[in-house]
Amino acid sequence: MIGFTIVGNVQRADTKEPLQAHAYMPGLGQVYICDSSGLFVIPKLSAGTHTIIVSHIGYKEETLSIVTRARDTINIEIDLDVAAITVEPIETTGERIVSGEQVLQTTEMKVMPGAEQNVFRALQMMPGVSSASDYLGLFYVRGGELYENKVLLDDIEILAPYHYFGVGSTFNANLIDNFEFFLGNIPARYGDAVSSVLLLRSKEIAGPRGGSISLDLIEANLSYSLPLSNDISASLAVKRNYLDFLLRRMGIIEGVMLPYFFDAQGKINFRTQYGDFFFGGIHSREGTDIQASFMDETLDLQMTGGANTWWFGWQFEGSDRFSGQAHAFYGDMERHMFGRGPTASDTAFEDYTSFKYGARAHSEYDAGFASVSVGAGLGRYGITHAGAKIEDIFYKIGALYYSLEADTNDYYGFLYAVQRFPVFQIFDCEIGERIDWFPAIRKPTFSPRIKLIYRKNPSIFLTYGYLFQKPPFEYPVEEYKPLQARSMSIGVDYLMLPALSGRIELYRKHYTNLIQRQSTELFGNDGEGRASGIEISLRRYHVGNFFGMISYAFSLSERTTPYDSATVMTDVHRPHILNLFLGNRLPGGFNIGIQFQVASGLAYRPVIGREGDWYYWYPIYAPEKERLPYYQRIDIHLGKEFTIWGARGEFYVTVLNILGRKNVQGYLYDWEYTARKAIYMLPRVPLIGLRLEF
Repeated sequence: MIGFTIVGNVQRADTKEPLQAHAYMPGLGQVYICDSSGLFVIPKLSAGTHTIIVSHIGYKEETLSIVTRARDTINIEIDLDVAAITVEPIETTGERIVSGEQVLQTTEMKVMPGAEQNVFRALQMMPGVSSASDYLGLFYVRGGELYENKVLLDDIEILAPYHYFGVGSTFNANLIDNFEFFLGNIPARYGDAVSSVLLLRSKEIAGPRGGSISLDLIEANLSYSLPLSNDISASLAVKRNYLDFLLRRMGIIEGVMLPYFFDAQGKINFRTQYGDFFFGGIHSREGTDIQASFMDETLDLQMTGGANTWWFGWQFEGSDRFSGQAHAFYGDMERHMFGRGPTASDTAFEDYTSFKYGARAHSEYDAGFASVSVGAGLGRYGITHAGAKIEDIFYKIGALYYSLEADTNDYYGFLYAVQRFPVFQIFDCEIGERIDWFPAIRKPTFSPRIKLIYRKNPSIFLTYGYLFQKPPFEYPVEEYKPLQARSMSIGVDYLMLPALSGRIELYRKHYTNLIQRQSTELFGNDGEGRASGIEISLRRYHVGNFFGMISYAFSLSERTTPYDSATVMTDVHRPHILNLFLGNRLPGGFNIGIQFQVASGLAYRPVIGREGDWYYWYPIYAPEKERLPYYQRIDIHLGKEFTIWGARGEFYVTVLNILGRKNVQGYLYDWEYTARKAIYMLPRVPLIGLRLEF
């Protein structure tokens, strides 16, 4: 990493036992939490004098003053003396509070009911993020569309990161250490996205071999990691859900999703004198079906799909000031869907395949007074699409009468540079520039962005970006233009206590070149949109027994869509979202987690009639959109930790939607569109599970 690094080891002064203490830096307003071995790491710091306050409940506080040159790595040992007050030791994992982005540890997810170690369900607890369904792994950010998000694992783009109709993501949480989530201030390094970038980091394989197994009524999960030698290590994880089997056994089959999936994820690391090499891959398969009956009419939807991603990479430390990495990857995905409505003519299908492969390189150099990052990449992508879009069919049950045909493949390339430097010793400034080239768009796109952070506590950050992304090529338009967005945000991070942080952020975004319908068969990309809002959150980090987060987001979002020529609110936009998550470790090895969400209902356009005859007809939609009833859901998790044969385990009970709230997903109409029936989201689902780490 560029900049100097402090590596600290905190231990008890008399017994030398490691302490899971926290190190607080007043100058940065950030807190770093020790892991179970008492280790904390403070990376990417500028040269100068830094004050570090190391403390732990029941021990005397230590204040250190460290002076260093740029690119030094300083190892220090801190001995804490026992104070008069003694309490139970703190159990936690490493964490860093970062201005302008969201960071979440997988240790917090383990007691987050409803997430069930699912990255995307946990992500929906973040302000500004919403989902269209309890079943879908899809997520939408600040009123943006699905394709405006980008998901990466260790900087590798994953084409199919979620299961369309599954309750989980394709990632295995047992192999994920943490994730960073960029909503508005997307770094130039991660381009081709105008709404968000989710960056997941794999766990480092260290120590002796070991693994974990978990089993509940929804999913079975097995992971295993082992060092093959001093320089080679490997990890593998597989999971399979069987919610379809559970719901069928419970007799819940009418009007609900019956999904299944299988995922495998692995990675091999090689450490050499020339750097670290790694090889990894993700394979997933999925399927689902839904059957809903109404007034002697039946609607059927079936979907199957799969995806693969493989990558090979290299990272190295060339000198005290220079480091870099490079990787090559290949990914593909396929999705097949068939839908049948009440009449013989009311059928639809979707066949979608895509691939993407390429190579990229990234390097960083620290000159002492400033640092610079540069990177570039090139590759090829392809998309083949026939039929309707699966998410449109899911949201507009009954509207199965259109088709999109596309067969696109082309090369791509990009180049970026980022400069970071201090301003008056109290501000950090980051300026990024990025150029993307897609031949289908003809002209390269240039996207500058800037971020300014006031480093004291409270920390204030200001961001501005001119973001570009390739459009969805499924829609046939006369001339493709890059989707673009001007994004600006201002926010405050306030570390009120070493483990209690508050945040408020205001943002505004303006979209241009959006896909919009011009006629029945013709699309254009001259549409516009805008989004603005405020997000407030209060978070207690996983320090000690009690942790959690409460957040509220108010937003306004409207845009032209492929199905509306006028500027309207989007179907996935929720103006109000309130999230609450609380976790607590109780005496006797018990732990409890409670999760609550209340949000505005999804927008939809009611059907007011139909046109055509018995065989060829289509619905007539109301001129104005309405909203479904408010969404409410409470989940609860109760676990009991134990030790058996030297292995740590947990027996847990989770109840999803404990109050049995009937949250409406949409409506099923009769063939004349004179009556309708609600289709609901997830019912009350009790889960009994077991986790074992060995």
